[in-house]
Amino acid sequence: VQSRARLEAIRRNPDPPTFENTILALDQFDLPLERPRLVFENLSHSDGTPEMQAISREWEPRLAAFDLEAPLDTAIFARVKLLYEQRETLG
Repeated sequence: VQSRARLEAIRRNPDPPTFENTILALDQFDLPLERPRLVFENLSHSDGTPEMQAISREWEPRLAAFDLEAPLDTAIFARVKLLYEQRETLG
């Protein structure tokens, strides 16, 4: 929830895109999810119990879909594209 809210804040930011409010923000938006996700993935790969397999079947597709939200978001793409187009003048 926190990572999705951070992504939404980048997406809806009314300020012109900058390295800090777009690129750096994208690099860091999913930090709240990073540790729990690493623990989950470690457990799901090392614990072959039926319960853990069921949890993995439920959550792996959700996590994969979340991984695609930023790269496939047209508003975020537009922010990154604008920065890319200005790369020669940004320093």
